[in-house]
Amino acid sequence: MDLKTIVLLTFFTFVQGTFLPYLAGGQELPEFKHHVKVRVTADKNILGPITSHIQRELTSLGDVEVVDGDHAWILEITTIGPGMYVLILKKFHDQSRLNEAAADDLYHIKGRWLGRLSKESLQQTCSNIVRRFNQEHLEEERNTNEIFWDSLGTKGKNKVTP
Repeated sequence: MDLKTIVLLTFFTFVQGTFLPYLAGGQELPEFKHHVKVRVTADKNILGPITSHIQRELTSLGDVEVVDGDHAWILEITTIGPGMYVLILKKFHDQSRLNEAAADDLYHIKGRWLGRLSKESLQQTCSNIVRRFNQEHLEEERNTNEIFWDSLGTKGKNKVTP
């Protein structure tokens, strides 16, 4: 067998084992979760409340899992006095040109903004941060997943990235 045949057989075996059960309708697609790591730097009197509000808001989205370990996103919030800095990082996944150890700590800066932090409206501020993160970043991934699965003829099924 030549290399081309081996590659094609490997690809079709992968597709058959990974996608075929879902496409044939025999299995429900597993639920996709966005894995988000939350990092907060703040005075100790507001560190806990900010972290708690952000994690609760993210989890309430339904398809987000807040994790410490393997993650695709980092939502980082730094407060300095009444100001705050929000940084959105997405893990670099194109490891084809890098060794795995080097790619583990590489991220794309997907968003950043400055805001004002008010202790009286801390919960609302955290809700707004998560709403913006969801609208500007997670919705784009959901739409991409939906287009991919719809192109395979799985309309109406649970969408997932394998």
